[in-house]
Amino acid sequence: MDRSCAHPASGWRLGAALLCLLFGLAFILNIHPIGDGLWFWYAVLLRNGQRLYADMHLPLQPLYVLLTLWCQELLGKGWLVSKALAEAQLIAYCLALFLIAGYAAWKDWQRGILLVAVFGLSIASLYSRFDDYHITGYCFELGSIYLLLLCDEDATLPAVVLLGVLSGLNIANRINDGAALLFAVALILPFFAASRKLLALAVFYCSAVLTLLGVVALTGDSVRNWAVNSIVHAAAIKGGQRNVLASPFGYPWHIAKAITRDKGLQHNIAYIALVILTCVLMQQFGRRADGRWSAWKIALGIAAIALMSYRLRGSFQYGVPMDAITFLAVPLSYAFILLLAIQWIRMLSQPSRRIWPARRMLPLIPLLQIPGSALSSRGGPSVLEVYPQAAFLFLLLPVCYPEWLRGKLRETICLSLAGIIAVSAAIAKTRHPYHWHHFVDHALFQDREWYRPPLYGPMYIEREQLHLMQAMCAEIGQDGPPTELLSITNPYPNYFCNVAPWHGYVQTWYDTASQQAIGALVGELQAAPPKWIVYQRALDSMEAHETVFTGGRPLPHRALDRLIMDRIATGQWTIVGRQDFEGADWIVVRTHP
Repeated sequence: MDRSCAHPASGWRLGAALLCLLFGLAFILNIHPIGDGLWFWYAVLLRNGQRLYADMHLPLQPLYVLLTLWCQELLGKGWLVSKALAEAQLIAYCLALFLIAGYAAWKDWQRGILLVAVFGLSIASLYSRFDDYHITGYCFELGSIYLLLLCDEDATLPAVVLLGVLSGLNIANRINDGAALLFAVALILPFFAASRKLLALAVFYCSAVLTLLGVVALTGDSVRNWAVNSIVHAAAIKGGQRNVLASPFGYPWHIAKAITRDKGLQHNIAYIALVILTCVLMQQFGRRADGRWSAWKIALGIAAIALMSYRLRGSFQYGVPMDAITFLAVPLSYAFILLLAIQWIRMLSQPSRRIWPARRMLPLIPLLQIPGSALSSRGGPSVLEVYPQAAFLFLLLPVCYPEWLRGKLRETICLSLAGIIAVSAAIAKTRHPYHWHHFVDHALFQDREWYRPPLYGPMYIEREQLHLMQAMCAEIGQDGPPTELLSITNPYPNYFCNVAPWHGYVQTWYDTASQQAIGALVGELQAAPPKWIVYQRALDSMEAHETVFTGGRPLPHRALDRLIMDRIATGQWTIVGRQDFEGADWIVVRTHP
């Protein structure tokens, strides 16, 4: 096995990283869905003295809120400067991919293609964006991988401490991702610690726990309030602790059933196989007797790929070929986990014998993230959170298992797959950069304009979204600047109209608002409602969450919906504005004169 250090960068890999960076910057500029404002308001209210857990009942981990708060304190609340955190995450992400790709046992032009493909696949899911906490966790994950590569089977104490800090920060960012990273690194660390393995593990765990407690302390909340809201109540939202913990075990079964039942998915798997086969045939038989490429054979192969791609052109707009790749990655990943588990047990049973180089265990980091991702989807057949983990596995294979990919045939297969991923990702994320339920962004640089609101400076926004928000702000401001506004389910109207969320109810989304929070909100609305409510009514989204998380049982949001619609029907509350936008019913409600 090639255990050399990172290869020096050349124009190919540098160019690939620059291409990813430029695409990421365009991506950041264009992402401004109507569901935004969540992190903004949590940070603002925290700065104003409200506590995340005791007062706002946040069911999420606190790190990204703190990062947003520090950016606001440093740069202000302008829209453009609010993108600084996303840009920093983009730079860190591209840098980590660039550095890890340097360890791949390939030519540099091949590493460049690999880098573009991994970047594309990792951001290809519908909701992926750089101004969000998911990408923060991926940066910690890649940072841990690179740090272990640097250790090269001789982890020093400072490196172990830093690994613990990264895992602790990841837990403070998103608990299932962080716990999976903590567990994976703990399993891998004995391979990389040349001596004093138990001491290395103890230091690693201590630094992780202290980092997590330090982040919680920065919020001003007690550890109890943090644990109750972000662990106990958060698990209840996802179907209960028992269902959450059991979900990873049924995950590959759900995925396998989805593959056998979805004809469109099967067509895309067949398309990928045929494109790879065509590339292999061109590589094997595309040369003449004198060794030069045969123009007509290559042209025939390209024409065949173009024809197959044209027949599936609709799939490319939504990244469906990558969906097929990711679906296949799940059952294969579970088999890979079993292989690594066997090797880990052999190492423990024969500590004096060298079984595997340490680098071979690194894929365990993204592999354990895959069952970890099932914790947030109750083990259903969703692969949205598997995209980056499948990409990281693709990145690590030529780093950790170069002999698996050695030879012209295997290289051709891998590079063909990388080409499919890169093209599909570029098309999909250009045509549909962001889509989550009824929060949809148009194609990059399409139907947008620069707008300068009074408080946030220049803002690049879709025209329809701008007109809807301007109308709503005019409606709730007809009697003067509003002071009471509750936005359901997300606080974007509060953000655009610059009105703090009523009583600290920043968001009431279906899988990030606990039953306790919704119950308290219903009680307060019955007793003394705010003057204005903007209700994004989307019963299909509510029903989808009930199907996934509660087995069809009504969410507490049903009671909230009944209250609002009953008060409107009886004339106690008045509709002053209503519009269908992106498939949801946006209702502006006035509760009293």
